[in-house]
Amino acid sequence: EEFLQDAPNRAEKRAIGPAMAERILDGQSVFIDSGSTCLEVARALDARRVTVVTHDLLVGLEILKKPSLNLVFVGGELLPNRTHMWGPTAIDQLEHIRVNTAVFGANSVMEDGIYASTGYSIELQQKVRSIASTAYFVADSTKFGRNALYKVIKLKDAENYKLVAEQFEGHSGVERVVDQRSTLEPLFLVMNRASWITGGLATIMAVAAVLLISTTIRLSAMSRSRQTGIMRLVGASNLFIQL
Repeated sequence: EEFLQDAPNRAEKRAIGPAMAERILDGQSVFIDSGSTCLEVARALDARRVTVVTHDLLVGLEILKKPSLNLVFVGGELLPNRTHMWGPTAIDQLEHIRVNTAVFGANSVMEDGIYASTGYSIELQQKVRSIASTAYFVADSTKFGRNALYKVIKLKDAENYKLVAEQFEGHSGVERVVDQRSTLEPLFLVMNRASWITGGLATIMAVAAVLLISTTIRLSAMSRSRQTGIMRLVGASNLFIQL
């Protein structure tokens, strides 16, 4: 608990955990990522004959408390002040594993995908996505729109956000589900229109530049036509005229 004692929005995370755990069915295999919200999923998991794969120590310890669950722990290198494993050993172990479902945490959730603030676990998370038939991410409201450096996973169909909102409405600990798309969509619309206008102006400028260059060449040739005619009369060669 000392690793997570300062985790914000604990009420939201405790509500998200059971809502996600309900989607994991008896007899399935599931990968559970690291993080305080993923830990709440592990705590709420009560399906039987489920095999849990994880690289996080706290998630693993939580699963050990439940005799009906099987645990496959992914080994590797443990970073200081972290609870999850990473590195080539972990990647190699995942090469031989397949899971029905993967549950990912997120440092940031943007329009086009899930982002992380560090690059240590990106390869592992992307490998897990490739071995999972279905994938979900769990994140509280503070993670949406937050700046982060590395894209981890691309969202397959971001338009299904309404289904996610419906799943969490009415759960204990969730006061309301705020849809920020209504605020952001006008901004995205303005940005898209600005991009189209900028592209149109660039095209017009390129056409104008081509016309200007061709006109300049023609005017230059016309201005030298009298001089060129005189040079031909005195027997100058084409090469000399061009020079």
